[in-house]
Amino acid sequence: MDSPSSLLTAWRERAAHLQQFGDPNTARLWQIAAAELERALATVADETLSLVEAARVSGFTADYLGHLIKTKKIKNVGRPGAPRIRRADLPQKNSHGPGRPARRDRIRRIAHSYKEQSHD
Repeated sequence: MDSPSSLLTAWRERAAHLQQFGDPNTARLWQIAAAELERALATVADETLSLVEAARVSGFTADYLGHLIKTKKIKNVGRPGAPRIRRADLPQKNSHGPGRPARRDRIRRIAHSYKEQSHD
């Protein structure tokens, strides 16, 4: 699936192509759609989240996100005692790095291990 930002680029390229090859009405519709998507992306990026909401979205704990605010690695867009984080400022969790494996992988390993034991 394409990301929303890559869709924005693709829709603008499509509009330019259609404009160049003689379909200005359809090109205009793609330009309008791209502008609407751009506004929607900006609105979502500017949305502010509580630490609990930000933790749910990012995969990091609320405590860790609070630490990032205290150490000024993330800007607090809320007020003292009630911090908020812009969605666009959330750190991205590396899903393929070191750390706890995905739950699905652990379940498969456990099931595989159980099957091996039951065949012995």
